Amino acid sequence: MRISSIIMPLAALLFGIVGYNLRVLEHRDVFDSVTGLPMRGAMTTQMLFALTALFIVVTFLFVLFAILRNNSSRKFGLAYGTDKLYYPFVVTVFGIAWAVGTLLYFFELNSRYDALGVLDIIFLISSGISACSVTVFAYEIFGETERKTPYRLSVIPILFMCFWLVLVYRDNASNPVLLGYVYLILAVVFATLSFYCMACSVYGKSVPGKAIISYFSTIYFCMITLADGHSVGINIILVAIIALCLFYAWKLIGHMEKKH
Repeated sequence: MRISSIIMPLAALLFGIVGYNLRVLEHRDVFDSVTGLPMRGAMTTQMLFALTALFIVVTFLFVLFAILRNNSSRKFGLAYGTDKLYYPFVVTVFGIAWAVGTLLYFFELNSRYDALGVLDIIFLISSGISACSVTVFAYEIFGETERKTPYRLSVIPILFMCFWLVLVYRDNASNPVLLGYVYLILAVVFATLSFYCMACSVYGKSVPGKAIISYFSTIYFCMITLADGHSVGINIILVAIIALCLFYAWKLIGHMEKKH
């Protein structure tokens, strides 16, 4: 599975890049500049739907092939590799990017409003804590002694993503144009599932098939969401999550072994 571990995550990223460009065209040509309403039956929108359908089919076929022919360890260290130097270093880079995105988003909110709302403050704090947790987790998970710290750290990003989903609903509850924010919702939902599947491995209950689907879907939908005109800080957080999912998908698929 070592070749597939490189090709398939990159394929998910390629799908996402194509989806990103279609989404850019959709914002330019489909949504009315005055009302914000989309044109009914627009070709660009249909192409993006078709691309998403193709992505889903390819992802499920690959996962079916991988699960039927390969095994994955139920333990995190064996399922994702046991490299105590390379793994933490790479994840630290992504964690720093996440933290930088959170800081930039704070400055953007601070310049936009006279006073930050309570929910925005909670979002910023929980995002910063999540950025730290994914970094510290990468070091703690390979500790020589059995500690509870990795278990606790693996849950923090899940809680943050759930809270983010609540904020997305709050910001769009009165928005009648579902097409305008549906990809952000899907991106946050699958990111939540990605961190959940990773936490399952930490607790010795690995779900490799669901994990791969979640990682690939997070990559795809986060890439499309980058075209939605969010703030720079939010986009950097999304890029950090994409990078984490690419890395975890590569490690998970690469360490699957053929069934005997």
